[in-house]
Amino acid sequence: MVASTGTVSLCLAVFNEERHVGEMLESIRRQTHRAVEVHIFDNASTDRTSAICRDFLADRRFSYHRNAVNIGQLRNYNRIHAVATGDFVVPLAANDVLEPTYVERLLDRIRADPAVGLVAARIVAIDEESRTLRQDEWEPQRSFETRHANPVAAAATVMRGWHYANYFFGMYRRTVFERLQPQRPLYGSDVAFVCELALYADIRFVDEPLLRLRRHRRNQVDHLARVFSEEAVQELDERSLFRRFDRLTPYIDFTWAYLEMISLARVSEEQRQTLARVAIRTQRELYGSRMRQEADALISIAGINRPLWGEVEGRAGRMMLGRRLLDRASRALVVLQEHAGLADLCDRLVVALGAAARSGARVSSQAAG
Repeated sequence: MVASTGTVSLCLAVFNEERHVGEMLESIRRQTHRAVEVHIFDNASTDRTSAICRDFLADRRFSYHRNAVNIGQLRNYNRIHAVATGDFVVPLAANDVLEPTYVERLLDRIRADPAVGLVAARIVAIDEESRTLRQDEWEPQRSFETRHANPVAAAATVMRGWHYANYFFGMYRRTVFERLQPQRPLYGSDVAFVCELALYADIRFVDEPLLRLRRHRRNQVDHLARVFSEEAVQELDERSLFRRFDRLTPYIDFTWAYLEMISLARVSEEQRQTLARVAIRTQRELYGSRMRQEADALISIAGINRPLWGEVEGRAGRMMLGRRLLDRASRALVVLQEHAGLADLCDRLVVALGAAARSGARVSSQAAG
């Protein structure tokens, strides 16, 4: 299918949003710009979400795609790359609401300048009941614009200016969207996604309240569980605090999301090195105290689980646990090089895993003999 000029792909990722998804879909249907295709990606919802979404299929612009299992929020958004066919792409959250002119106003802005790859709008915060929140009830939002002629400055602007997800939920020029790396299962991947775009195209801001963004009262652990999906959180022995391992270091992972993106970005090696330094410095300035707390917690939980690191019995599962712990500790050490305990933890893990691997090899050889 070849999209006509001005066709917009509106892509909605949803999981168990029976309370709000109908309101969002109705706001999409009421858009003043009619040349849209609407893709609903249902992440194996178990409530009435599926039935509500299917009610909108009478409008032939809507299509419904259901995952057989929950693949996690980030991977669900990554499906957009394979399905969207419009000239412009808009990822959306199932619990927000669009003003009727959302698509029209963003489309006018992005078509006015070929250098622009993403346009975002001002948000209005709403609560669980769709009531508008007073500004003194939520943090004032920041806005920014970038110019890709200086990719390092553009990336730094995104890192420092990001405040709410209205930029991720903006309108992308599809030719630029297709150049971007898929989101990784790391906290902050949406920011890294927009940050990479800033390396290749300009970002603009429409100073009109066009997106009603819902402010949930979920804690961070609940949020991360939705990001990584239930299957991504390891089912471990009840004695082990590693049940929450995948949610242990969100701000260190946030920094790593930038670093992984930068490592594969289409920039020069000199720019790559500079961008990595900027990412680490900026994240430490913004979240340094939280990352140090995460590193301390990582060391503490590693100590509690130390008897399991290199255990030969149940070797595969235990060694995988130790390897993943080493991966986390190594990430933290890259970001917090001066942290006294991280280098020691990495050294001890390398020794323990090496010993377990050698012991396992001997056991396997004897069994084979």
